[in-house]
Amino acid sequence: MHKKSLLRRFIIIPIVTFFVFTFLIIFIFVNFEYDRFNRDSKVYEETYVSCEKQELKSRIEKIIDYIEFQRTYTSQPEEDIKNDIIELISTLRFENDEYIFVFSTSGQVMAHPYISGKTSSGNPINIFDQQEYKVFKGLLEVGSSEEGGFLTYLWKNYPSEQMELKLT
Repeated sequence: MHKKSLLRRFIIIPIVTFFVFTFLIIFIFVNFEYDRFNRDSKVYEETYVSCEKQELKSRIEKIIDYIEFQRTYTSQPEEDIKNDIIELISTLRFENDEYIFVFSTSGQVMAHPYISGKTSSGNPINIFDQQEYKVFKGLLEVGSSEEGGFLTYLWKNYPSEQMELKLT
C-alpha cells in the first residue's frame, strides 16, 4: 500500500508542478501582452486624436481664409457676406457625418446642419452631455481663450441617434 502511495506521488507531483508552471508562464505572458496592448492603444489613440485635431484645424483655417477672401475681394455688404458664409457653413458635410457648426457667445445658433433656424430650443449654454458636462459653456471657454483649443464630449450623432465621443 505504501508503495502505491509513493508511486502516485511521483506521478501526481510532476504533473501538478507542470500545470502550475505552465499556468504561471501563460499568466505572465498574457499579463505582459495586456500591458503592451494598453500602452500601444494609448499611443494609437493619441496619434489618432492628434491627426483629427490637425484635420479639424485645417478645415477651420480654410473657412477663415474663405471669410477673409470674401471680406477683401467682394463688394458685397458685410451682412450679405455674413449670411452667405453662414449658409455655406450650414451646408458643409465631411466624411463620417462630420460638420462645422457656429454658435454666438449668447447661445444663438448661427450655422448648424441639424438645428434649423436661428435659435435653438432653450439656451444651449445650459445643455449637458451624457456625463453632465456643460458642453457649450466649455466651448465658449475654449473658444474665448487666446490660444483656442479643442473639447471632447459625448453627444448624439444626429443621423444615427447614437451617443458618440465628439472632438470640437
